[in-house]
Amino acid sequence: MSYDLDVLAGDLDRDEATWTPLDLDVARATLAGLPGAVAVDDEVTWELDGAAVTFTLAVDDGGVLRAVGATVTDGIDPSARERDVRRVLEVLLDLADRLGARVHDQQLGADVEPATVEESVRSFAGG
Repeated sequence: MSYDLDVLAGDLDRDEATWTPLDLDVARATLAGLPGAVAVDDEVTWELDGAAVTFTLAVDDGGVLRAVGATVTDGIDPSARERDVRRVLEVLLDLADRLGARVHDQQLGADVEPATVEESVRSFAGG
């Protein structure tokens, strides 16, 4: 089972080329700086006990970062799933704040905000 989220500054109903560019250096440094994260090209993987996440930097042909995708999957310790999914959401909200963007929860079809983190956690982790 996976959980898909996006950090973006654009309207999902419009072409990505119209979205506000995001700061690639800030995104890459923030994600690669997570404890235990491994960065390779435009992808960063982060393994936690209860969740694993792959961050994908969606860079267009012109080298412009249009979005940061995050695919969250179950980790090795189901008892830590809620805690770690919450942690991933906090990282994404912090990244979005740094980039002047927002976090979109594809499963819920809505943006994640600090007030809706618990709803997003339940959406994936069943908490």
